[in-house]
Amino acid sequence: MVMIGSEGLREITDVGSFSLCLLLDCSKWRLTQGAYSICSNLFCNPNKKQEILEKRIGELERLEARKKLTQTEKELSTTLYEHGIDDQGFARIRSKGDQALFGGRTTIEMKKKLGIPAARLLADFLPTITIKLRILLVKSPIST
Repeated sequence: MVMIGSEGLREITDVGSFSLCLLLDCSKWRLTQGAYSICSNLFCNPNKKQEILEKRIGELERLEARKKLTQTEKELSTTLYEHGIDDQGFARIRSKGDQALFGGRTTIEMKKKLGIPAARLLADFLPTITIKLRILLVKSPIST
């Protein structure tokens, strides 16, 4: 949180831009060389930049995987509807798939375990690797 205006607070979402602004402020303050060096190291640490970059890349990969899962599930539902399976049947199939994926836990149990609201989708909160695994499971042929 950062103080803005007349005692207002705002949450910082873009750490990189915020760090650059602080560094520019440090240069305006005409700090001593030592203080400027500390400020520069504090806000322009290459390791921190790397962490931020890795976090953003991870978020982008997760979003791409989530989009692909949505597309794959849409293709599956289309195929199932063509074979006469209704919405409830599709929901049961997805639930059984989740149960197999999560070691016997149902979708509802997993939502409770992860603290996910009942109205939200489980996939919105899963890690990237689990989303990619679900994509593979949906695309794999069904053996009888």
